[in-house]
Formats: sequence, C-alpha cells, structure tokens
Amino acid sequence: MPLPDFAITANKYEGCAPLEVFFNAGNTNVGEFEWVLGDKDARSTDQFNTSHIYTAPGTYTVQMNYNLKGCKTQAFLERQIKVFETPVADFTFPDEIFISNPEIQLVNTSTPLNGNTYTWKIDGVGESPDVNPIVPFPKIGRYVVTLTAKNVDGCIDEEVKTLEVKNDFNIYIPTSFSPNFDGLNDKFKPVFSPYGLDTKSFEMEIFDRWGHSIFLTNDFTKGWDGSVGNKGETLKEGVYIYKIRYKDMDGNSYSKMGHVSMLK
Repeated sequence: MPLPDFAITANKYEGCAPLEVFFNAGNTNVGEFEWVLGDKDARSTDQFNTSHIYTAPGTYTVQMNYNLKGCKTQAFLERQIKVFETPVADFTFPDEIFISNPEIQLVNTSTPLNGNTYTWKIDGVGESPDVNPIVPFPKIGRYVVTLTAKNVDGCIDEEVKTLEVKNDFNIYIPTSFSPNFDGLNDKFKPVFSPYGLDTKSFEMEIFDRWGHSIFLTNDFTKGWDGSVGNKGETLKEGVYIYKIRYKDMDGNSYSKMGHVSMLK
C-alpha cells in the first residue's frame, strides 16, 4: 500500500517564549497521526496540521508518526524549534511618596536581572536607561511608570505601574509669643510645611477677649506683633483669639480657631 510522502513545515522556527508554532504535514485526512512535539510529553493526534505553545526556553525536535491500516511512516521537521528566554519585567517603589521628599529609587526586580537592557519611561518626568534609577518627581499627582526589559535575543517584556506623590501638607500654630523685640518669637504666625499651601487663600484674623477684630492679614509670611493692626504700642499681656482660614493645593479648605497667649 503506498504511503503519502510527508514533509513537515512550520510557520516559524525560533522566537521568544511563549512561542506558538503551527505545523503542517501535507493535506490528507486519512490514517492516524501522532505529533511528538518535543516539549516534555506534548503530543497531538490532529490530522495533517497542529499547533503548540512552547512556554520554556530550549531547543525542540518535532516528529510526526503516521499509520495507515498498519502501514507506518514518520517525518521530522527539517529544523529544530528554538525558543529563547523572555525576561519578566517588574519593579517596586516606596509605599508612600511625599512631595516633601519626592526623590525616590525605583528598584528593578526583573528576572533574570542581568543580561538585559532596560528602558524606564515616567510620564511627565522623562526616560532612563539605568537599572535602578533615582527619580525626582516635580509635583504631587499620579505618575504612570513603564519598565521595558530586553535581552540579547530581542525578547521583550513590559511592566506598567502607577505611583502617587502625595501632599504631606501641615501647619504648626504657636500657643504663645513675646513681642519684646529680642528677636525671638516676637510675632505670632502659623508655620506651614514647605509644600502645599495655596497662598492666595490664606487669611488670619486676631480678636481680643470681647470679640473685637484687632488684626487681619492675607499674607502668610506676615505675623501679628501684638499691636492693633501692627501699628503703635503692643497691647496688654493676655489671651487673644485667632481664626485662620486657608486651602491646600488640592483645593481642601481649612479653618483653625484657638487661643494664643501674649507674654512680655
């Protein structure tokens, strides 16, 4: 009984894992086929064509066994399938990033780490080829970070993560001051952290014990010197009331009210 003359072909012979390859052995739909795909125990009983996904790097020999009513033959793929290792890109960064200390190191945890070239792309910041770049972020907000790893075989993997630079905005309000012109604590004013204050929203007003307004300013750098309107002699020692209103750069509004003691 004559048997078909098989010649196995593949749509590709090498590539990066995972690599899907399609095989063809002619065009007959009679007889029994057994494909031995070289990947551990991977086999197929598809007829004249089949496919397989190679997930591990290596070199694979492909064989097709054919049986027609007890008459047998076999064919081999003329070239071996070569599968290259694909790097797995990954990285970490601090759980919390604040604008007061916005320079961080991106830690590359790709596998394997060596033998690859890396490209970091940080939206709104720029790019870097360093393995573990140190990145200064210019302002609060969310940043998309993309790490691309490429090995000598041209295999590429990409990891994308989003990090957030937060505003650690805060305020310190003294409980007392002493306007005695000794250069120490002569004025009452709140102290803000270096980042995050919407300076245009600031307002501070001072009242005496009877509720009379004695000082008002929209300049957060200008403190109260203990006099009415910061003019003339200082008032008597005692407890005064302050009311401070402001917003942060995220648009959140704050209102602080309390007492400050003036000492001489």
